[in-house]
Amino acid sequence: MSDTATENSTTLRFFADWLDAGGARVGQIAILPRGTDGDGRAKYRLCHRDDADEAQNATPATLERYHRAGDALEISKSNARGDYRPLKSSPDLRRGWYLALTGAAAVREALDFFHPAMIGSFFRHRDGALRTVPLRQTLERQTGMYRFARNISPAGAQALIREHCDSTRGCLKKILWPVSADEPIASLPPEKLDPAAVAAGEMPLLCNEACHLLVAGARLAAKREAAAASEGDS
Repeated sequence: MSDTATENSTTLRFFADWLDAGGARVGQIAILPRGTDGDGRAKYRLCHRDDADEAQNATPATLERYHRAGDALEISKSNARGDYRPLKSSPDLRRGWYLALTGAAAVREALDFFHPAMIGSFFRHRDGALRTVPLRQTLERQTGMYRFARNISPAGAQALIREHCDSTRGCLKKILWPVSADEPIASLPPEKLDPAAVAAGEMPLLCNEACHLLVAGARLAAKREAAAASEGDS
């Protein structure tokens, strides 16, 4: 068995144990146990957390039914307005659906479509094996047009993080990285930086390195800072 296959098998085993222990939520997704099928396999319904009460009904009247793990990709593609969601962890997952699945493997597959790599990241973090990368290190290795992002000021970096990473309008992930080794994030509430600050039964979404959207934002912010400084010197 390859290393990747072994890791996938281990992650699935950990995930199945997490479900059995009462795992019930990942991001905006609620996981509802629905008994077992004729072969004794556990059945589940996944839905938007705000639709959980309706999804508990035998036949939810107001929710569209899906039944394949891959349907999660279509569900998560756009928000309620029909706009494309470039960030899977943005807090705008649309409502009005439920996904009927059988077995932990199918639930894990669907969640990997909703939040790619997040389940594996959670278990690696739990085991102390998830590598984190400070923002400055991420910016320093950029090339081409994004190379200028490294010039963002300390104040600009804090403002950028506050704007892009706030859980209510930007991203649901818990941030594990600092700005630099000697500069922590000071522009977000402490619970945003604490993976343990979640409700019982919730698996936190984890951010171990700044995403491409934050890097692009850093480039624009750095260019604005440079333009403002140039105008001030003229």
